[in-house]
Amino acid sequence: MNVSKSIVLESGTALTRSAAEAPDGLWQRIALLPEQDQALLELSLRVGASHRVIARALKRSPGAVSRSIRSLARRLHDPLVVALIDRDCPLDPTYRQIAVEYFLAGRSVAHLARTHDRTQPEVRQIVKFVSSWHRGVGRSTSRRGGVGAKRH
Repeated sequence: MNVSKSIVLESGTALTRSAAEAPDGLWQRIALLPEQDQALLELSLRVGASHRVIARALKRSPGAVSRSIRSLARRLHDPLVVALIDRDCPLDPTYRQIAVEYFLAGRSVAHLARTHDRTQPEVRQIVKFVSSWHRGVGRSTSRRGGVGAKRH
């Protein structure tokens, strides 16, 4: 993962095939998910398989499939994730990468610390900074070239 259609997403209405192909960056965000999550969304959005059919194929309950899809939809449409994927995001690429893996892919702090050769407190600090940045608290810091801002 690198930063640089019978599903109900955020609006509460089922997506049609044409809506599933919409150029809003949805598929770009889906491509950043783990393979199992991508496959689940492909079956639902592109193939149009029902939750029951997907459940049978994956040997899971329809309820578990439904909850997984709903959880993925929340993460895919989270404004923080959308801001992180934006090519004009002012955050340092390392901060963006860790934040996308945490907020979109659902990776744990321990996993991120191992894969990015950082301590768990460092990863927690990055996640907290990115969350604050998105809420607007960190915007003035990132504009001044603070911790997570890109260096020009």
